[in-house]
Amino acid sequence: MTIIEIIKKQIEILKKLIRSYQLQMAIKKNEPKPTQSEVLQWIRTSAKTWGVDTNLAIKVANCESGLDPFAINFNSDGSVDRGLYQWNDKYHPEITDEMAFNYIIATNNFCRAVKQGYLSWWNSSKSCWSK
Repeated sequence: MTIIEIIKKQIEILKKLIRSYQLQMAIKKNEPKPTQSEVLQWIRTSAKTWGVDTNLAIKVANCESGLDPFAINFNSDGSVDRGLYQWNDKYHPEITDEMAFNYIIATNNFCRAVKQGYLSWWNSSKSCWSK
């Protein structure tokens, strides 16, 4: 490995560390972590309000994050999936970290997207939630 390749690798590691820190700060703004019961109750309330299938909203959240509003997944392309519905920071820059980790806002945004016909945004986990 050349010195340039080593430096590039170190820069990528530093970028991930900085991003991890940013994500942890966004999580702190949304603490304390809600209970699973609180999360499920809000999903039911939001889905009903938006006219979205409640079971679908719960299944997608469960498949995407295990119902963890603070879930984080680093992708191979450098993007990050965040929160209950795993909002990707590359494809959904309009969803800030604080919004993604706030289960109320994240659920409302999921329901709005589904109501507008964008359920396909969650196709990567469809094999899990479409059962």
